[in-house]
Amino acid sequence: MDTRGTSDTDNSSGSAGNESSGAKKKGVKGLARALGRYWYALVVLVVIVAGAIAWFVQQASADAAWQKATDDYGRADYAAAAKLLDNVAVPTDEKRLTVYAQTMLATRQLDKALPAYNSLYAKKKDPAVKIVIGNIYNEQKKYDEAAKTYRDIINANTTYIQAYVNLSTLYKLQSKTQDAIDVAKQGVKANPNSATLYELLISMLLDNQGSTDYKQAVATLKKLNPSDPLLQTLKK
Repeated sequence: MDTRGTSDTDNSSGSAGNESSGAKKKGVKGLARALGRYWYALVVLVVIVAGAIAWFVQQASADAAWQKATDDYGRADYAAAAKLLDNVAVPTDEKRLTVYAQTMLATRQLDKALPAYNSLYAKKKDPAVKIVIGNIYNEQKKYDEAAKTYRDIINANTTYIQAYVNLSTLYKLQSKTQDAIDVAKQGVKANPNSATLYELLISMLLDNQGSTDYKQAVATLKKLNPSDPLLQTLKK
């Protein structure tokens, strides 16, 4: 019986097995060397992935807190909203900024409300927002800043009546009577049909009812609004 063919086949099979085993060993060693050489890159990758996951979790938590705070704000539960936003930085999103600013103002956290309203004004340039900024300064007893804020509003928009009222009242409370009168006069000159500003001027001139300015202001108010409550008060 001729067994040479079988022997050759067996040898060939064994050789192929050895080569395959050797290739696997080389592959494992190569992988080990690559891992040893680039281990720091893998560590960085792991850190990046872990950081990304942590950020997404934190963002989801923050979004949930903002949603709850916004709901509380919508129900005028400012104390609950403020508690949720206690450690939150001033946001940049306009909607959240409005919620944050008004919540902090409502809970009298003026140091937090002020930068929020400043940011809000920078976005909208709304004089109603700037009036609030002036009011915050006033409440903080930063009277010079408050007066400047009201004056800036008047200079930018001479028809914004509330700014005259607030500035004149501020001067009056500081016993700057003539300044208070001058602001009221400026207001009625720029807004001759405003009953509110004539009321303001009359109230600033109550200590000088014999003056021409006072009499003219009362006469004008009677024409603008004969049933004005202030006129009824003056008759008593």
